[in-house]
Amino acid sequence: MAADAKVVLDLTDDAWGFPTSYSKDAATFTNGGYSLGFTAGTAGDGIKVLAKSQTDPTPVGIVFGKTNATLTLPAMSFNVSKIIIYYATTSGSANVVHNIYVGEDAVSTAVKGCDLDDRDGSVFDIAAASQAAGTVYVLKVTSNHNMQVSKIEFYEAVAGAPENPTFSIPAGTYTSAQSVELTCATEGAEIHYTLDGADPDASAALYSTPIAIAATTTLKAVAIKNGISSSVVSATYTIVTTEGDGSKENPFTIADVYALNSNMTGKQWVTGYIVGCAANGGVVSTEDATASNIALGATADQTEGIVAVQLASQSDPRAALNLVDNPGNLGAQVAVYGDLQAYFGAPGVKNVTDYEIIGGGTPPTPVEFDIVANQYVVYESDGYFDLFMYTSDTWSYTSGEGFSGEEAGTAVCLDLAYTDMADVTGSYSTEDGSFDASYSGIYTWDGVSSNLTTVNIASGTVTIAWKDESHSAYIVTYDIIGSDGKNYAGTAEVTPYEEEVPPTPDTEATITITNADLKDGLADYQAFIVSGTDADNVFVQLYFYDVTAIEGNFTEENLYDAYSKIDNIQVYSATITVVANADGSYTITGDLLCYNNTLYHLTMTVPAPASEGIEEILATGKAVKAVRDGQVVVLKGDKAFNMNGQIVK
Repeated sequence: MAADAKVVLDLTDDAWGFPTSYSKDAATFTNGGYSLGFTAGTAGDGIKVLAKSQTDPTPVGIVFGKTNATLTLPAMSFNVSKIIIYYATTSGSANVVHNIYVGEDAVSTAVKGCDLDDRDGSVFDIAAASQAAGTVYVLKVTSNHNMQVSKIEFYEAVAGAPENPTFSIPAGTYTSAQSVELTCATEGAEIHYTLDGADPDASAALYSTPIAIAATTTLKAVAIKNGISSSVVSATYTIVTTEGDGSKENPFTIADVYALNSNMTGKQWVTGYIVGCAANGGVVSTEDATASNIALGATADQTEGIVAVQLASQSDPRAALNLVDNPGNLGAQVAVYGDLQAYFGAPGVKNVTDYEIIGGGTPPTPVEFDIVANQYVVYESDGYFDLFMYTSDTWSYTSGEGFSGEEAGTAVCLDLAYTDMADVTGSYSTEDGSFDASYSGIYTWDGVSSNLTTVNIASGTVTIAWKDESHSAYIVTYDIIGSDGKNYAGTAEVTPYEEEVPPTPDTEATITITNADLKDGLADYQAFIVSGTDADNVFVQLYFYDVTAIEGNFTEENLYDAYSKIDNIQVYSATITVVANADGSYTITGDLLCYNNTLYHLTMTVPAPASEGIEEILATGKAVKAVRDGQVVVLKGDKAFNMNGQIVK
């Protein structure tokens, strides 16, 4: 061990009693007066002895993980300046992230990877505030990987020693030269450093100006004051020369990804050609295509040295890029945005959240529809209209209700900006916002299931022109890229928008209903429902917005007109009077003009609401008594009950 190591824990020693097969049970392992406590992570198999090989059971350390798995280290009787973790094998995870914690706080700098070939281990310099004797340190895994450990060393903080030097740039992999500044919090301390891997002392180079790191280098530094040295701290800077820089404008190439070998942190852009799907070892699979990944090559015909790209389920990148649904993407040049991580046993890209199809490949055949009907829905409040184009003339759309139709079909919905609905000719684009993709879509019904299949719009253009000088029809040309990566394009002849013609009362009818019902419903609309059936089975349904009372005079403005109907015919206009009777019932009279051009003279009697039982109301603990208009009532929510338990307001 190093000359100044105070305590060494050898985890290859059988005396620890580590399990020989994975165990997730929390456990404490003891050897020579020192104890290690294990707790399993939120993922992973637990902890076990790591054998030298499948045929050689000689222990070379332990393996444990994954996310949030911890190994509680024994408290030392001396101040601890640093802890060095040695790894059990050179084939350990290159991506496992781990650090030293005290409680919930990290007290050192996290390290990624435990497959260091030089076997020097990773140095965790302990923050000065956490160096005191008796401190309990915890080695914690913070990524979804396994940790392999063979030895742990503890180093004593020397009394009067200066603070450890700090580096302005953390260790890691970089694609350009770095300039590293060294500082020490101890006033008057000198910093000495080396660039050849040797531990520095007072004879090493004295730091005065930032250190230029142009090639892969291990920088080590020590602070010295009054002849007393701090701990030696180090950082390895891996400088990789790449063609790209990981930005969308200049993405990494396939060669760059291999040179970086999964050592870049944060999401990066990578470009290449889709050459198939991935197989283990960085080669193109010879099996049928799968939707879960694509393989990128430096050329459109590369089969080895590829970069495997993970396509997460139900993500836009999968929908647009996978070769199962988009076989025409084979050979296309694309760029993907994700984490550089090993995938299929080779450098890869995972957790992809964005993409761009640059070009090439076989363009998808446009998906066309045979449009036979159309409908406009105008939204005056936001200045947009929906143009619905249908492949079935049985389809229609009602605001608040959605689509209805008697047979399978498709609706193409285009949400377009307008200034004059009498003439909507012009060009619309998702780029300038005149074509709003967020409120557009392609909706298909198979005629059997209860749900529509929806394809959202990723981008597109729409052009509307008059068919001829008679202005009797429009020709709509649309070219849309769906969120599924498919190209929906075509032309359709549609009828122009016509202002709604209000019904005219050419027929009158009288309706008398004595068995109507009053309900407090439709919470989303804050409305009372009044409904009933007369002897001729004419169903009347009225919705009143005001839930506090329905007594008074009303017009259609007070009704939720989309659901106010007579014999399933929507009400166009109404004048209604509601009178509350002494027994708690209501008498409703009025004239309602419906879209069938019939003026209905309505008389409806609504019995007093059924009593909830005043005692039950009071027993809920949410009701209070009050006096309203000289009458004792019970208030519960937005209702008032008389002492018989009947709603009075």
